[in-house]
Amino acid sequence: MIQIKNQQLLEVLHFLDALALSPKPSRVRTKLMQKVQQKIEELYRDELELLEQYGKKNEQGKLVEEDGSYPLIEATATEYHKEKRELLAELATLDVGEFQDNFSFLIEALENIDTKFSGQEATTLDFILNFLEKESEEK
Repeated sequence: MIQIKNQQLLEVLHFLDALALSPKPSRVRTKLMQKVQQKIEELYRDELELLEQYGKKNEQGKLVEEDGSYPLIEATATEYHKEKRELLAELATLDVGEFQDNFSFLIEALENIDTKFSGQEATTLDFILNFLEKESEEK
């Protein structure tokens, strides 16, 4: 089981998606990305629930959308932001047991990749390698 904060899910997905990998590590990466994508979809549903509770609605009871965002009810906006921060700080648990034995292929590929990383990409790479290595050791 891998645990990732909700706020890191998109970073991990985008980083993994941008990598050019050979077939074996690419298959592991794809399976991991599918698990991350499932958690992103869950997070999206949870965020919509918050908006249903704290967002402005029209006469039909539907959320009002303005330029791709949803305005909040001013009286409860602070509570919305507090709950959203808590939601983003929660840990998403990814069940990776079915392909955990193949993490070594992805770890090796990431450790030997020709691409140079800096800044946020380097931090994301380190984060991914840490959780992959931890899961490999625990199997």
